[in-house]
Amino acid sequence: MTPAETIDWLRGRVPGGRIQTVVQPRPILPRAASQPPGDSYISSIWTNFASTPTQRVELMLRAEAGTWYWSGALFNAPTR
Repeated sequence: MTPAETIDWLRGRVPGGRIQTVVQPRPILPRAASQPPGDSYISSIWTNFASTPTQRVELMLRAEAGTWYWSGALFNAPTR
């Protein structure tokens, strides 16, 4: 997806188009084989997303030229 398509996809799945999330900035953990592509991930909790009251989401990160980018997400992620 392009960045604009991703934003539209996310907005269409939350009340009022705003995501309610709490992100744990540390630790940054190495990617596991069962996760979407990326170099590392951080954990987050999303509330009222896609008709699910609360879910754990692993935010995949990609490092490029010294900058981190969000490259994907694993929804309803198991606790690791």
